[in-house]
Amino acid sequence: MAAKGERDPSFSRDSGKDADGVDKEAMGNLGKQTSIFHWEDLCYDIKIKGEPRKLLDHVDGWVEPGTLTALMGASGAGKTTLLDTLARDYAETWRESTEYQEVKNELARKRELVKTRPAVDPQMRKKSPEYSEFAARFWTQFRLCFYRVCQQYWKTPSYIYAKIALSSLTVRFSFGIFGMLVGC
Repeated sequence: MAAKGERDPSFSRDSGKDADGVDKEAMGNLGKQTSIFHWEDLCYDIKIKGEPRKLLDHVDGWVEPGTLTALMGASGAGKTTLLDTLARDYAETWRESTEYQEVKNELARKRELVKTRPAVDPQMRKKSPEYSEFAARFWTQFRLCFYRVCQQYWKTPSYIYAKIALSSLTVRFSFGIFGMLVGC
């Protein structure tokens, strides 16, 4: 386990991952996003008790990649309705895109790959970490989680010692005053 502020010893410079565990090669393969998601004259009408009601009336906007965009407005202004409408439109556009077809083709290819692979001996599945259900063994996960919980609750040993000392002084002082008042 690495102490606070130190690099985790299990981290290897040759692993291809940065300190946060992000695969550098995979991130390098991602191209810089330049597409601007925009909408213009977006309208959304519904019927309430048989009468039409306009929830979105010619709404325009855009979201640029690499920026944090806030959608703000008063309660009932239609923020959720706008996001729901955009998501529905995006889903329809996505299903009609060539990228969607490429994803579907890749998934079909992977399904076929599974069918052509040779069967694996059940004993081999149990022994090989390649077929493990989890990324790490149970006790490794437990140890890491326990360590992080301890760090969260008790910070550092100096913090614990200071807390114990302060608690004992508070108790001693409180009962000392109480004893003088009672006349013990």
